[in-house]
Amino acid sequence: MDGKVRRLKELRLWEVSIATFPMNEAAMVTSVKGVSDADRAKHLKAIGDHRKAIDRHQKAIHEHLKALYDVPDDEDDPAFEDDGDDESKAFVAEMAKLAKAATEFAAL
Repeated sequence: MDGKVRRLKELRLWEVSIATFPMNEAAMVTSVKGVSDADRAKHLKAIGDHRKAIDRHQKAIHEHLKALYDVPDDEDDPAFEDDGDDESKAFVAEMAKLAKAATEFAAL
């Protein structure tokens, strides 16, 4: 201490970086763009709208797969259940079945 001023004689500095291995080691981040609440709300709404569109497309794909494999509408096939999070798993399972069927068909 030099009066009320602390004088540092030796420092050990640790580098903090947003990139572990930057392509250009001389590059520096000089500012960070802030996102306003209005922009954030706009993006979240757009994401929600796209999620709804994806859900509609997934349901349409399910219907086409059911028609392709002649699955009756009233059949209790768990792969075609519409119950939220399991819907994505069912969609992936049906796409795997379709890929397998296509592979088998191509081998003929």
